[in-house]
Amino acid sequence: YNCNNCSKNVETRYHCPECTDFDLCIPCYDKIGHQHTMKKIGLGIDLDQPVVKQEGGATNPAEAKRVKTESIQRCIQSLVHACRCKDEDCHLPSCAKMKKVVQHTRTC
Repeated sequence: YNCNNCSKNVETRYHCPECTDFDLCIPCYDKIGHQHTMKKIGLGIDLDQPVVKQEGGATNPAEAKRVKTESIQRCIQSLVHACRCKDEDCHLPSCAKMKKVVQHTRTC
């Protein structure tokens, strides 16, 4: 998905259900917002996630590792769900995407 403000390609984003195909990356959403209520969607596995910093601006490696581990765990949970889910209209945003990933690995 591309951010409608900065055109950056992102996986985790804020999506406007009222506008036609309108998404903002997290930094743009934080900076400019949007007139409608937006929903944060995605797996949180973007490669350029913000680095977790301590007070004074120092990088906290333990916290950064914890955030990355949680992100990977969410991805695994989404993949497990997609493999077990039989609902073609599943309400989870990541389900359809993960089903495509699974199907691709079966045919590739």
